[in-house]
Amino acid sequence: MGFQKITYFLKESFRNLRTKPVVSMVSTAIISLSIFIFGLFLLIFVNFAGMFQRWSRHVAIDVYVAQGIDSQSVEDLFGRLRALPEIIDIQFTSAEQAYEQFRKMLGPQAELLDELGANPLPASFRLTPAEQYRNTESLAVLAQKLQRLPGVSEVRYGAKWVERFQAIIQAFKMLGMVTGAILLLASVLIISNTIRLTVYSRKEEIEIMRLVGATETFIRIPFFLEGLFQGFVAGLVAVCMLWVIYTLFLVNVNLPIGVFGIRQFIFLPSWLIMSIIAGAVALGIIGSSVALSRFME
Repeated sequence: MGFQKITYFLKESFRNLRTKPVVSMVSTAIISLSIFIFGLFLLIFVNFAGMFQRWSRHVAIDVYVAQGIDSQSVEDLFGRLRALPEIIDIQFTSAEQAYEQFRKMLGPQAELLDELGANPLPASFRLTPAEQYRNTESLAVLAQKLQRLPGVSEVRYGAKWVERFQAIIQAFKMLGMVTGAILLLASVLIISNTIRLTVYSRKEEIEIMRLVGATETFIRIPFFLEGLFQGFVAGLVAVCMLWVIYTLFLVNVNLPIGVFGIRQFIFLPSWLIMSIIAGAVALGIIGSSVALSRFME
């Protein structure tokens, strides 16, 4: 395709947009609204996905040291735990530290511990597993592996809590995928029908071009360029609308971190913003192609 043809197609596309500004503005606005609704869903989804990821960091394994072993054995156990590839962080609590922490928890009732005489609490290690091991199956295997280490009396990781947490995450992902697919399909249908109205508004022009011998490719390219431009503008407008909503409302929402795991909402990452704009461009082109194909038939 020569430079002159490219220039002609670009001029023709912008001329078509100028000659019917109301239709172009309305279709661009509808596309923007569709992309905005989908983007708003993504904004909420990203924040809640981050919340679940932060919650997963609280998954830990408590390894209790057997009573009566010497300090060298504890050091050896620490070395074995540190060598495990599944573990990314280790915190050690001595028997004395555990006893003091327990006394503080009891508060006024701490005097009851004096009747016990010797300290009944064991030393322990709190292990933080790597992210890929924070699921029910991997934690069960890891717990069995830890239980076989010399000097270990008991291993706990809250199996029921992890199982419930994993079920919540899976349900959230499934809900997000279904909702996202429905919104995306709705956006495609709305955009396709909107662009079809734009095409039908110029049906006489298309008929004239066909009568004078213009090829289908020659007729289609200006519409594709219009769809590309409208999609690009609609994507930018949708992102700006999302930013306004975020700035005016969501950024000022301070949620209790203990309840939701979110201290403050964050905006969409840059790669997702670029994906929204690129998706809007693709939807504009696809919408033009589908609408024009139905008309040309």
